[in-house]
Amino acid sequence: MESAFEIINKTLPVFSVILLGYLYGKLKELNTESISQFVVNVTLPCLVFSLMAKTNFSFSDFATISFAAIIIPLSTGFAVLVFLKITSQEDMRGFYLPTMFMNGGNMAFSIAYFAYGTEGLTKVVLYLIPSSLLCFSLSVYIASNKLAVAEMLRQPVIYALIIGAIWSFLKVSVNGSIFQTADFIGQITIPMLLVILGYNLNNLKLNSVRLALWGSVFRIGVGFLASWTIFVLILGLRDTTGKVIVLISSMPSALIVYPFAKKYDANPDVVASVIVASTLISIVTIPLVIWFLG
Repeated sequence: MESAFEIINKTLPVFSVILLGYLYGKLKELNTESISQFVVNVTLPCLVFSLMAKTNFSFSDFATISFAAIIIPLSTGFAVLVFLKITSQEDMRGFYLPTMFMNGGNMAFSIAYFAYGTEGLTKVVLYLIPSSLLCFSLSVYIASNKLAVAEMLRQPVIYALIIGAIWSFLKVSVNGSIFQTADFIGQITIPMLLVILGYNLNNLKLNSVRLALWGSVFRIGVGFLASWTIFVLILGLRDTTGKVIVLISSMPSALIVYPFAKKYDANPDVVASVIVASTLISIVTIPLVIWFLG
């Protein structure tokens, strides 16, 4: 088990940058929409490409991680379905969004990198693709009863992963100017994502405390229990792959689901409350998960 000091060293930089973004939002305005688009369309694909190109990743790892990216949200969604039926709130479809879909980008990239290095970051990249496909399809379907296939196919990160995987498979040199440029640009991604996350928290309000706490329990608690049971206890994955799966599954709610909830009027206030509450609670739970995983 790691010491408390080691765990703090791994998580403090992440939450410090989030806090910086939050405090900056109190003082100045920032065009996060333009910055987010730049990250999603340019720096994140560069990061994904450079990580994949220089890593001899395992296809079995990708299969396992893809399975996790699908089964954990569905497990959490089933638990939420039971909860809403018991409490006679079946019409609250928006409650599924922040509980099923975790922050697998902003925070997971950073936490995995500080906790498990480049290997951990690469596992998160592998997780990102199936997770994004599920999020952009299922979350929109839940919110609007419509599939968003076109939205999925417009994500540059998907093509960056494919090109990076081919680059790695063909063992093309990673010392050329193309790769070095992509690698350099990709390094911007993590701090920018964290600043945007912190800044955007200024625009989300904690309105429904009870549902926000319940949502946090489902997102973090059920996510942790389901991933630990399936991938560590049953499948015996106690290596970095298993640890990263559990860590990602224990992340707070994804910010990306809020625009969908707002656009399709799927309980946006509840969605915002769960996002805020789970993010605040994760300040405590993420270090605990890292300590537990050892």
